[in-house]
Amino acid sequence: MWFILFFFCIKVNAGECESWMKNLKIKGTSECLSKCFSAETNLSTFMCPNECKRLCKATEDSFGLLKYYGLNSSEISFCENNKVKCLNAYKLSWDAEKLCLKIYSNSRVNDENDACRHYVWSILMAKDLGTDVAESILTAHEDNPQEPINEKAMDLANNRLGLIQYSKFKNKEITSEDILTSFKEQMKKDKFIMLKPRYRSQGGLP
Repeated sequence: MWFILFFFCIKVNAGECESWMKNLKIKGTSECLSKCFSAETNLSTFMCPNECKRLCKATEDSFGLLKYYGLNSSEISFCENNKVKCLNAYKLSWDAEKLCLKIYSNSRVNDENDACRHYVWSILMAKDLGTDVAESILTAHEDNPQEPINEKAMDLANNRLGLIQYSKFKNKEITSEDILTSFKEQMKKDKFIMLKPRYRSQGGLP
């Protein structure tokens, strides 16, 4: 009987410990263990200090994601259970940046280079992570309450164009040059949404 009661108590406290940890409002991983071990407890959280290493590891992971990505809440929610895919997506965003700089000399927002980054990133992710994962990450990435609605609409439209065009590639082992060629073709056809185009008189290309 005592064993059953003790086991039930551990289960209840395990759930309470997550909330207890959040209420400590730890601002960084360096102070986590010391603050956790010395925090006040009550009857429902008296065992939580025994969980400090686990709780601080979870906190460290969360801080790591925030610091590494600059993620919004939707991205964090997705990435908590998909860390490897998110890390790959982050790397691919830099690959997209580098590829678009082969066409445009500067990285700006709301122009052709911005459209290029979103288009190329969506294709790179669809190729490496699968279309469903790419769409989930792209949607989460744009779920930013601080971003103006028209900018969000632009990015979502250009993301979608990238995924649609990827689905049309007969050879899924496409190269970086294939992707850039596809981008240029779509730009010449005036398929992108751009709020501040810089090269309209030149067909969108410098």
